[in-house]
Amino acid sequence: PTDGSADSGSAAELAGWVGSQGVSGAHGANHGGTVAFPGGTTKFTPAWHTSSYDSEAGPVAIGIPAGHVIRFGGKTTYFAGDTCLFGDMALIGEEGLDIAILPIGDNYTMGPKDAIRAIKFLSPLVVIPCHYNTFPLLQQDGAAFKRAVESETTARCLLLNPGESVDL
Repeated sequence: PTDGSADSGSAAELAGWVGSQGVSGAHGANHGGTVAFPGGTTKFTPAWHTSSYDSEAGPVAIGIPAGHVIRFGGKTTYFAGDTCLFGDMALIGEEGLDIAILPIGDNYTMGPKDAIRAIKFLSPLVVIPCHYNTFPLLQQDGAAFKRAVESETTARCLLLNPGESVDL
């Protein structure tokens, strides 16, 4: 775009790599940076997990993982990505979150108990769990998580099925 906004934002190294693969419009940024896109912004936050792609020579690290605080349509949404619980989520919560999308699968991400702790740091109005029940190692009881969220925090929990959407 000619207005200084980006088509898409990603970690700087990843944006450079996909650009070298012929993808146009990727805009690199790093933690703490905010990228404008038509209608909103995304602010890069830490996300603690691995980040790589498979090559013929084995896994290749392709930059640092990131979460995003997205401001769009009058709402502020935090997408945590595949992350563990970390104390600086309290600072992310100071962004005034309407929605937090948090992993609960465990093993590769935080599990339900740590996600409850994250919700207490983040103070969102609505929580949507993600990155669970995609394969046997990540099996979680979404209904039990919803009950825990709504009994232990002030947030409302929305469970979505694959392909399902919700207007907030």
